[in-house]
Amino acid sequence: MNVKVDTREPEKYFLFLKKSFPNLDVSKGTMKEGDYESERCVFERKTLVDLYGSVTGSKGKPGRLWKQMDRLATLDKTVGVLVTGDMGQTYEVCRDIEVPFDPEIVYSAIGHIQSSYQFPVYWISDEWSALVSMVKYMKHIDEGKLGYPMRRDPDVLAARLLKINTFQWADLKRKFGSLEAVGNATDKELQSIYKIGPVKSKFIRQCIKERLS
Repeated sequence: MNVKVDTREPEKYFLFLKKSFPNLDVSKGTMKEGDYESERCVFERKTLVDLYGSVTGSKGKPGRLWKQMDRLATLDKTVGVLVTGDMGQTYEVCRDIEVPFDPEIVYSAIGHIQSSYQFPVYWISDEWSALVSMVKYMKHIDEGKLGYPMRRDPDVLAARLLKINTFQWADLKRKFGSLEAVGNATDKELQSIYKIGPVKSKFIRQCIKERLS
């Protein structure tokens, strides 16, 4: 089994996994989405503070969490989210440095990830135990030993994202090949699809640009 660790992850995590799983091929690599990847599984790792900031945003900029989840949902792999950190400790640290922190935002985000995206969420306070549990889960998925909820159909998700029906999405996919290619199409090209007019074509292009940026 090969586990790829994204190059942006802390070096200490890479070294820890190499030592903890000597029989696995743990390597580094640049990942477009997620932080850890095996043959059939991808995990996004977030601390509680990072998860919170990914929802609320900072310095006037919106949070990036839901764009990340949308992109992960299009992958042809089992997607999981690893959350580390203790809620009580995180709340106290943020309070001491006078940084707003509302636990309900974290609970709501985790619930939304599980219910809307059907991604399993591993929330384990200790970061080292969390990494071990994550790799064991990935190993079970790769070996076909673990049952898991089916992800939402990427085509249904794409249609819902663009506010069109699945037949229109099927026509777009057949004509352009990918979501990115649809976003790069002209309004005139998009309007060649049944019942996609000027307003809808503009919305589609803007939506894809925002979600994939």
